[in-house]
Amino acid sequence: LIKSYVAAEILPQKAADLHAELSKGGDATGWRTLALFYQALGRVPEASAAVRKAVALAPNSIPAWTTAAKIMEDGGLLSDASSANSRLVTLDRRYRSRYLRKIADLERRLGRHDSALQAGRDLIAASPDSPEHYRFYADLCFSLQKPELALDALRRSIRVNPGDLNALKSLAKAMAADFRTAEAIELYWRCLLYTSDAADDMQC
Repeated sequence: LIKSYVAAEILPQKAADLHAELSKGGDATGWRTLALFYQALGRVPEASAAVRKAVALAPNSIPAWTTAAKIMEDGGLLSDASSANSRLVTLDRRYRSRYLRKIADLERRLGRHDSALQAGRDLIAASPDSPEHYRFYADLCFSLQKPELALDALRRSIRVNPGDLNALKSLAKAMAADFRTAEAIELYWRCLLYTSDAADDMQC
């Protein structure tokens, strides 16, 4: 719909008409639509105001909060975007991991390192058997200059899945960079072992 309005060069008028209509009384869906109109027009303050009205009218609406999270992030309102994703964590548990990863990234970008690390820990707690989540947390820790936490996360990932080549390689590289040569060599040998085993399985 928005693309067709843009192509027809009528989106500004449609936004104005919808705003006039909603000013007389509108629901969350209408305000969310207006927010999307304003976002497409690059009018960040108006988009943010409209989507705030949407979530105020429908505080349990996943579509409204999803739109709010995107508009806030695209508009550089990172703290508000993080808060919106936090709300989604409680509303939409199907995609809880996705929202926690986003929160961790937003908090890192905001310089709120403790909050970023907590989101990473919550991510692991949400799915403690996922090697991918340990690797995400390890990368986060490395980016925040927390190498010991990162190494611990990679070790835990390997314990969950001993054949996780990505974790093995990341841990070996980190060990080598920290001059723990013997440990790095052992890990690289393990990588070769699992690679050879996988190749043999394919031949079978």
